[in-house]
Amino acid sequence: MPVVDTRRWTAHEVRALPDEPGLRFECVDGELLVSPSPSLSRQWAVAALFRALDAYCRAGDIGAVGMAPGDLQLDEATLVQPDLFVLPLVASVVLCHRRTSVARCWWWRCSHLAPRAMIGW
Repeated sequence: MPVVDTRRWTAHEVRALPDEPGLRFECVDGELLVSPSPSLSRQWAVAALFRALDAYCRAGDIGAVGMAPGDLQLDEATLVQPDLFVLPLVASVVLCHRRTSVARCWWWRCSHLAPRAMIGW
């Protein structure tokens, strides 16, 4: 039977955890999520999607494509490492300032797309 942890985690606490080879640490709405590192076949699929999204975004001057590993902090209790994400261009500049950026981030994880607000990553 799995252990249920009622503690609410913050993004800061998750970042302070020691690195564990082969594991990915994230928190969503204060819940700690620990998952294995992506398999080789998943990394190949992500690479193929990255190439397609990057070409599309560059051709349309839409935004910049990023990929894991990379933390996206959506709020104080949500820190995720999406496989792929797209940061839209605003006036031809990618929003990337650590403390002041606010953007719509489309992130891809486990074969679904979902819009999420991204603040202060």
